[in-house]
Amino acid sequence: MDSESLTYIVSLVVLFLLLCAAVILAVASGAVDVVTDYYGLVSLGF
Repeated sequence: MDSESLTYIVSLVVLFLLLCAAVILAVASGAVDVVTDYYGLVSLGF
């Protein structure tokens, strides 16, 4: 295995990890929005 293909594979792995991190952050922020909206409605309603 030469260094060029190794660099290619490493860059693919890094891109994949960045994509996963972005998805996780998006899901987490979405969940936080849902929870805060829910608690906002509950505190207003009761």
